[in-house]
Amino acid sequence: MTPVIKNKIQQISDYMIRNNITTNQLHKTLDINNDGSVDKMEFVDGIAKLIMNTNLTRQDLGTIFDSIDLNGDHYLSVNEFGYYLEGAKLEKE
Repeated sequence: MTPVIKNKIQQISDYMIRNNITTNQLHKTLDINNDGSVDKMEFVDGIAKLIMNTNLTRQDLGTIFDSIDLNGDHYLSVNEFGYYLEGAKLEKE
């Protein structure tokens, strides 16, 4: 993963930390069809709506999705979220 992508992923983590959003909460928010996974469209549309004041483009978000989809199944599990969203918590303490 390139440093540029890591920086862009960190922007999402920083947003979550500032707003006290856990990885599980973000995953549930983005999972529009409630199937337990977040597809690329749900991710890109959801993050774009949540983090409006950022320099992340829809193309950036698509690249982030592809980078954190560890198993390549075109869906993000909550574990894949947690693996890359540094500093974000899976659960509130």
